[in-house]
Amino acid sequence: MGYTSLDVQTAGVGGSALTFTDADEANGNSFSNDGKTYIEVVNNDATDSATITIKKGGSSSGYGFVASAAFTLPALARNVFGPFPPNVFNVSSGVDAGRVQIDFGGTAPEEIDIAVFK
Repeated sequence: MGYTSLDVQTAGVGGSALTFTDADEANGNSFSNDGKTYIEVVNNDATDSATITIKKGGSSSGYGFVASAAFTLPALARNVFGPFPPNVFNVSSGVDAGRVQIDFGGTAPEEIDIAVFK
């Protein structure tokens, strides 16, 4: 099965309440990326960390990443990632062309919530 699509939300000057979605730990998630897109990830597990892997989809290197970028999110932590340069992170062909793919792992993937915004 393919990556589960996430909608990109628009943040406003006056502030925005983001809508978070449960991460799809079995299939991963993907989102449309124009280079101005961010994700906010929340680990709701009280004791275990989780791993967020942002897959490198392009052929150009950037940010020093030779391969996909994996980050550890501690228990009860939240973090914002991005923006994602399209030449580095967008999938270049296939059903997810123009999208960024994210995988989840570690000991608490079922406790991860995610929001995509620009």
